[in-house]
Amino acid sequence: MSVLRALVSVLGISAAVADSDTLKTCLKDTLTDSGRVAFKGDVFDHATAVNPYNLNLPVTPAVVTFPASTGRRGTLLGDVMNRLHDAGGRAMSHGTCPQVGSGGHFIIGGLGPTSPSAKKHPDVFWAIKGAASGFGIVTEFKVRTEPEPGTAVQYAYTLKVGSTKARAQLFKQWQDYVSNPKLTRKLASTLTLLEGSMAITGTFYGAKKEYDALKIDQQFLGANGSAVVSRDWLGSSGTLAWFLLFDFQGYTNDIATDATSYAYRDVSIWLQPYSINLLGPVTKTQTKFLDQVNKLVTNDKAPYAAYPEYVDPRMSHGQQAYWGSNLRRLEQIKAEIDPKNVFRNP
Repeated sequence: MSVLRALVSVLGISAAVADSDTLKTCLKDTLTDSGRVAFKGDVFDHATAVNPYNLNLPVTPAVVTFPASTGRRGTLLGDVMNRLHDAGGRAMSHGTCPQVGSGGHFIIGGLGPTSPSAKKHPDVFWAIKGAASGFGIVTEFKVRTEPEPGTAVQYAYTLKVGSTKARAQLFKQWQDYVSNPKLTRKLASTLTLLEGSMAITGTFYGAKKEYDALKIDQQFLGANGSAVVSRDWLGSSGTLAWFLLFDFQGYTNDIATDATSYAYRDVSIWLQPYSINLLGPVTKTQTKFLDQVNKLVTNDKAPYAAYPEYVDPRMSHGQQAYWGSNLRRLEQIKAEIDPKNVFRNP
């Protein structure tokens, strides 16, 4: 079995002593390999390592650490999957965005696995599985892998739907289909709403014969597309300027709500509205568009459930929206191990 070796390290530096020299000493003692860390002021290493992903929220990190081949946080998910694939055809549960950092994916998103300890700091381990940025720094991960599925079916159907009423009806049909509790867990499905059309895409982890028996193309009138058998577990990805995604969850819902700090195990479908400005920061017009989409879906009622990986600094009730029924326990753990709020999301 291929394994990502792991070490979980929680740094308890108080605000009073967390100055630049103390931070440098701590990290240099911890990260002994040469070239593993760059501090603010190291003009070349630090400047070239900082890649801003959100121009609307400028952040300059005090320090940048570089992952090694043992699966440390900061490694991009796509790189991890490629390494596992090359190490004997191994795989693990994960999302579909290769540019997502594995750290946030494992310890906030609720989609990937972490390996908790019931004996050593169990409360801290519970907290980092869904809210890690407020509790410590995870330096490495140990992940159980499984053999790759091998054959899979990637499907894509585009539907040219004219009226708003017709699009709404199609969405209801898809929602009813994926909400069926008897639907196989081998199926992943996403409905994408574009300006002039809708698309239903996803992957079936099994043989083409099994997929054909689902008759997905017959579930939605006007579907025009295909299903392709793929023996490439890693698949492909694309991008659009703006789009709305409705994602169907699966096995993550089998886990108890209080098993980890990620609370929303009862959610069947997540809405992900995207608006991208390729020329600079997101504009006020784009932000207003996304706000209106959210209000339409939630009926403008707060608090509502929100995915903790997508942080919105404008959300007045963010903590309740992100962690729901698990927020109270998180607050109790936070008060015990980090009363000065050293670890916090900028």
